[in-house]
Amino acid sequence: MDPNPVQFHVAILPGRAKAEYFEGGAILMERTVLEDPNISRTPLTEIYHKFLRPNSKLFGNTFSDDNKGSGVAKCNLQLRNGPEWYRLRSSIQHAMMRPQSVQTYLPFSQKVSQDLVSHVASEQARFGAVNMQKVAGRWSLESAGQILFEKSLGSLAENSEWADGLIELNKRIFQLSAKMRLGLPIFRFFPTPSWRKMVQLEDEFYAEVDRLMDDALDKLKVLDIVENKNLRFASYLINRKELNRRDVKVILLSMFTDGLSTTAPMLIYNLFNIATHPVAQERIRKELEKDATKLPFLRACIKETFRMFPIGTEVSRITQKDLVLSGFEIPAGTPVDINTNVLMRNTVLFADDPLIFKPERWLDKSTATHHPFAFLPFGFGPRMCAGRRFAEQDLLTSLAKLCAKFEIRHVGEPVTQIYETLLLPRGSCKFEFASV
Repeated sequence: MDPNPVQFHVAILPGRAKAEYFEGGAILMERTVLEDPNISRTPLTEIYHKFLRPNSKLFGNTFSDDNKGSGVAKCNLQLRNGPEWYRLRSSIQHAMMRPQSVQTYLPFSQKVSQDLVSHVASEQARFGAVNMQKVAGRWSLESAGQILFEKSLGSLAENSEWADGLIELNKRIFQLSAKMRLGLPIFRFFPTPSWRKMVQLEDEFYAEVDRLMDDALDKLKVLDIVENKNLRFASYLINRKELNRRDVKVILLSMFTDGLSTTAPMLIYNLFNIATHPVAQERIRKELEKDATKLPFLRACIKETFRMFPIGTEVSRITQKDLVLSGFEIPAGTPVDINTNVLMRNTVLFADDPLIFKPERWLDKSTATHHPFAFLPFGFGPRMCAGRRFAEQDLLTSLAKLCAKFEIRHVGEPVTQIYETLLLPRGSCKFEFASV
């Protein structure tokens, strides 16, 4: 390769896109895709302070506040950019990202985890196996309700049917979104049947979540905030002077929906890895019997599952200045995608067989030091997933209680992944839970 910087040009051809490949990545459809952690470091560390990442082609200008469209899309924090995104994100940084702050929500996480154990036992007795596609969604909704609103939604009990309806709505939104994103974007010029269906689905979903948020915020308005110990996260937001009611709802909506879309699938992926690796499952159980506080091996299993079953497809940023990557000039304003999924299965970066489930790779001091940009399941920098600490805590707490109570077996075809805007479970999500 010519070591001197070279300009690139991408031509969109009928039915396909021309791509130029270089060491560590490719330039495709006016985007740069990086697959080398050393190259990926540059755009993430050089431009992250601008807080900009590309919007989905689907949600770009079509779902702007000036257009009639979905309330969910308009109000989602993840679809905002620049100073407006930073203003909202900085207001929750302390409460969301510091491990000490998240620890205050541990009692709520433990309560939901215990409810999950009881619900799984009931489903197992009733059906002979548990459909975790439904149960994981119910668990995620209940956790979001407890943490965000300090209120049980009854998702794992009397309101499971309501929860299933909301979960199904969310699933259909993601499936249709993926279909529209990969098709011709005719809807950007006039409302197509798919576009109208998307607006309908998202408005139905938003109406339900909006009701939950209004109930929570209205309750706060009539209580003494100083003495009120309920609704901790919502009360924290409503007492931020820089936030108005709409701002608070944008943040609550994003946290609520993001958990349903990401944490629920991760519970399924973790259960699949644990169920199909009985030696690892037994080691978790022995670890729990010895010391149920630190749980290094269970944490390693969760980390390994994040590596093997990533939810997102890439980490994206927009270059704020001209960069040179592997000899190519990348102009300012170019969308850059870091393909973390390729990185996390790279045979050089993870030489100890990256295609197998091996939690020990994160515990062995001789091999546990991996490239810092080879493992980015939550993104990087200020735009890192705001709910990371909550997701890790919820997964650790619930998996610990399930493994302590049950021997877990997977039933049916293996769990793989399918692209539905995110990388979601495909295959059998049925498990058997036998009391130990």
